Amino acid sequence: MDPSSVVKELVENSLDARAMAVFVEISANTIDIIQVRDNGHGIPPHDRPLVCRRYCTSKIRDFDDLKEVGGKWLGFRGEAMASLAELSGSLRITTRVEGEPVASLLRIGTSGEIQE
Repeated sequence: MDPSSVVKELVENSLDARAMAVFVEISANTIDIIQVRDNGHGIPPHDRPLVCRRYCTSKIRDFDDLKEVGGKWLGFRGEAMASLAELSGSLRITTRVEGEPVASLLRIGTSGEIQE
């Protein structure tokens, strides 16, 4: 996954989270830091353990959700975040949903598991 693909996938995730503002920070070498911040709805606590697991998505929960794929969401396969975790070695996700007093920082291992 090249840096432009990383940015594309993260921005699509922001838009799928209904973000109205998206900020992208990229280091000069495009490798050390690729950060996307947004004001989307965040990742609910029950979805966090699977956020970087391959083939996992919160966008399809039952058969009827398949009708919305392609029309409502930009992505759904559960591949992008898993690939980022595998390649980065130091993936961190900060998220907060409405009602949470503070954000949670997830440190993700190369196999997509939350390390802390």
